[in-house]
Amino acid sequence: MANSYHVPYIDLAAQYEFYKDELQDILLRIASSGQFILRKEVSELESKIAEYLKVNYALGVNSGTDALFLSLKAAGIKSGDEIITVSHTFIATISTIVHCGAKPVLVDINDDGNIDVNKIEDAITKKTKAIMVVHMNGKICDMDMILALSKKHNLLLFEDAAQAFGASYHNKFAGTFGVCAGFSFHPMKVLGCMGDGGLITTNDEHIYNQLLLLRNHGQKTKSELVLYGYNSRLDNLQAAILLFRLSKFEEELKSRREVAMYYIKNLSSLPQIKLPILDEDNRRDVLSSFVIQAKDRDALQKFLLDNSIEVAVHWNTPNHKQSHLKLDNFNLEMTEKYSKNILSLPIHSFLDKEQAAFVVKKIIEFYEK
Repeated sequence: MANSYHVPYIDLAAQYEFYKDELQDILLRIASSGQFILRKEVSELESKIAEYLKVNYALGVNSGTDALFLSLKAAGIKSGDEIITVSHTFIATISTIVHCGAKPVLVDINDDGNIDVNKIEDAITKKTKAIMVVHMNGKICDMDMILALSKKHNLLLFEDAAQAFGASYHNKFAGTFGVCAGFSFHPMKVLGCMGDGGLITTNDEHIYNQLLLLRNHGQKTKSELVLYGYNSRLDNLQAAILLFRLSKFEEELKSRREVAMYYIKNLSSLPQIKLPILDEDNRRDVLSSFVIQAKDRDALQKFLLDNSIEVAVHWNTPNHKQSHLKLDNFNLEMTEKYSKNILSLPIHSFLDKEQAAFVVKKIIEFYEK
């Protein structure tokens, strides 16, 4: 069923209509070839992304979740290890640590939603093996300090770059700082396919070779198994779609940034909301989400939804407050405060000027009434 909002949070139907001819050609080409799993398109996508990101190796997998999980496994994370990360993230960041038998150690965030680097060192113990940073909303964390800490304490560094494809920090791309990084190609992401998909980047040849085995049942060849692996293969159809989307990526990112700049220009006079700061400290943000902090957030959210503007909260309940996960032993004051105030506005490459103006008009109307 088509999205019924006047301003949808993301408009995948509009995206399809815009690229309809190209996408149908891709589907017919892949279907008629009979080549569906780990074939040419996957290898080509891996090569092009490695070249784009300036990293030695890129490996397609079936999701961003598996990208993180297989990265941890390939790097030797095991039961009893501790990994420092954040609560303010999609649960996959934490669950992949747990599924390796390791313990997630959660620290607080800054006012921008990214990890507070000043909280990391106090969380390090003799069992700490790694830091997993999350580049939230398409903005890279403060990597200078994080790299210094990981070096000082001899810790592995992993990047959850699911929301940050194409983002950079001091002219270095997300996914190139740590031993491994995981990307998601979920349709909601800035570079998305038409289903699930993910990718791992690394500069370590040994880890890359381990990942090749882990994603495909531990098969070195069709007749030789060298370990117990997993089934985590990016299929050729999704790879072909991603190759096409990659060719349009910079153009789409420009359109997305124009929406963000319109919001900033026209909402900056409202004292009731705090807007994100873009591109600070020599960054390039890719705006996977446009997150404001708003007074009377819940009422504003309801008002916008009632006026056919699709907005979202990521996330109302922080992961460490999800009772079934048993993570409530962490004191994360900023995370809890942030979760109560944040609201994600519609942002995508197919959001037109009239729609953006309508969003601005209704937010102003809410605070002036």
